[in-house]
Formats: sequence, structure tokens, C-alpha cells
Amino acid sequence: MTERGAGGLSVIAWLASPVLLLVMGWLAGLRLNLTGSLPVGLYVISPSLPVRGALVLACLPAKVAAFAHARGYVPRGEECPNGVAPIGKPIAAIAGDTVAVTPAGLFVNGAPVPNSRALATDRKGRPLPQLRATRSVVQPGTIWIVSSYSPFSFDSRYFGAVDARQVRASLQSLWTAGSQR
Repeated sequence: MTERGAGGLSVIAWLASPVLLLVMGWLAGLRLNLTGSLPVGLYVISPSLPVRGALVLACLPAKVAAFAHARGYVPRGEECPNGVAPIGKPIAAIAGDTVAVTPAGLFVNGAPVPNSRALATDRKGRPLPQLRATRSVVQPGTIWIVSSYSPFSFDSRYFGAVDARQVRASLQSLWTAGSQR
């Protein structure tokens, strides 16, 4: 092989290295969050059961997923049956909890969920779905996923409970940086 050919291979190997590392990390259960719903950081898939307060990756209901993808909130993905990537959110309420939807935000078992007031419009001024004010008990087999980290998160404050079977994984934080967006 000529010197020029060997140099071309080393450039290809150098460029492929980060891609290979990303693929290996993904296969090992590492997930990088760059969204505003959780702190920016590195997370790992965990075998723990999804309980109140746990961070999870969950698939959205089909109509909600289509809406979220059309708005650019959620990218395409192969992990969910609707072809949209799962979203990473904390579980705010589980079966048996009482959720109150109010103009001031969500309350779970009487405690306010920080940053959970539903906004009328998204950051581009487009109207967001609104749940009517109500107080109800979370039904068996469902959960509410809500980011108390960001007031701009697209989550159960706009579409209600999701099927608990749509949880794809629990997440544990390995490293996070920055402040709230």
C-alpha cells in the first residue's frame, strides 16, 4: 500500500472512532440527553422497576407521538411502535395516586409538581393541547410522566396518563451539567 493510501485509511479510522464509541456506548445502555426535559448529561439504562420519581424512557401514545414529531419535539426512532423515539421523563404519578390538573399546574397526592403548569403555546407560539381541570385517581397500568425540571417540557401535563407498558427502560444519571433551560 502506498503512503497516500495508508494515510487515507488512518483518516477513515480516526473519523470512525467516535462513531464506533457512540455505537458501543448505546449498546452498553448509555444515553446522552441534550433536551431540556432533564438535565443535560449522560444516563445509563437501569434494571430498576419504574416507580414514582424514577427516570424512564417511554413511548408516547400514537396520536400524541404523531403530534410531537410533527412539531419537532421528538425525533424518529425505532424503539417505539409508532416510529418515534421514546421520551425521557420522571414518573410523577403511579396507579393509586391522585392527580389534580389545575391552572397553576399539577398536584400529585396534594403536593405541587414544580414547573408543571401547562403553557398555552409552545416556544414558537403554536397552541398546545390543554387538559381540563380535574382531580382523578391514576388507574392501574398507567403512569403520569412529567418533567419538573423544565416548564417547557412536553409531557403528561398536555396529554394525561400513558400506558405503563410503554416504558422501555429506567434511567440512572451518570453525569449531568448546566443549569435549567
